[in-house]
Amino acid sequence: MALAIPREQSSRVALGIYKPITGYDIHDALRHITAELIPAFHKAGSTKAAALNSVNGSWVAIFSVWKTVVSEKEDSRIADELGKNWASSVVRVVEWRWFHLSCQEHRDASFAELRFGDIVNLRRIGSSRKKQEVLAYSCLAILKAYFKQMKGIRSYTFYSSVDGKRIIGLGIWDDIQSASAILKESNGSPAEPYWYSLGAKKLKYEVCQVVFVSTAPQLEKVMHINSTWERG
Repeated sequence: MALAIPREQSSRVALGIYKPITGYDIHDALRHITAELIPAFHKAGSTKAAALNSVNGSWVAIFSVWKTVVSEKEDSRIADELGKNWASSVVRVVEWRWFHLSCQEHRDASFAELRFGDIVNLRRIGSSRKKQEVLAYSCLAILKAYFKQMKGIRSYTFYSSVDGKRIIGLGIWDDIQSASAILKESNGSPAEPYWYSLGAKKLKYEVCQVVFVSTAPQLEKVMHINSTWERG
């Protein structure tokens, strides 16, 4: 099973980041997220969802694709419905936001997709509503200039948050070594000074692995909670 990353500007996706609370570990968090949270997402209107486990084992992200949401009232209804499941004794919500597509580049395939076992980087760029449009345009410029030169990259997609406070980059890589290469650079990504000059805040680059993919209404559980990945 694969989660095709939408290319339409009207598509709505959500990203939530969760950490286990004291007394629980990342495996407990994964079990809770796949057994409770993702089914609740599907019930509320998500068509597909993927769980991404950080390689350092400190957090789990849920990347979910939704039916087109056309009003703030509908956004609020979904948030309220999901909020009932967030009051968990296993995980706490670090961040949760709605996003829409900003730009995308991909290699070979006609579209980008997440599959079980994929190595992914999650780039988080703090923004403001005033600066978001400029930052989103800079992401497009960076992809056009550098994507074809990046070794081991299969696709890269940038999303802008509906609230104007965040831009995320989702890169899908051939292997963990390629995805982690930027972390070994002494000065980080060459794009970071550029983003800061445009008003970006709190840049984060983290590597994770797809450990669960599901589609509504029938969940296809392909996750192995105790699986390990090759570390570079």
